[in-house]
Amino acid sequence: MIHELRHYVPLPGKNQAMIDRFKVHVIPVFKKLNVKMLDFWVTEDESDGFWYVLEWPDAETGKETLAGIADSPDWQKVKALTEKDGPLIHKIESRFCRRPNWVAPAYRTTP
Repeated sequence: MIHELRHYVPLPGKNQAMIDRFKVHVIPVFKKLNVKMLDFWVTEDESDGFWYVLEWPDAETGKETLAGIADSPDWQKVKALTEKDGPLIHKIESRFCRRPNWVAPAYRTTP
């Protein structure tokens, strides 16, 4: 098992639209496709995009699944609908991470 930490950075003035697209469209797609989202964060003032963590069997599965979503006709419709006033995202940062075995079990938040 591996975790993917993703950070979405909005274009100026597009933060709320980006969050709304995720809430309304992306989360339901993740649920439908059994994409396991473990957690989600915004900054205290909700001004700097968001971060979330996905859990995958391996990095290749994560990359293939997200690429498949991005290439799907359904996603292309969502993208066109939510970007009718222009693009929302400045950049997406993604890192595949593993929990090191030296982290004490008492500090782990998931089994």
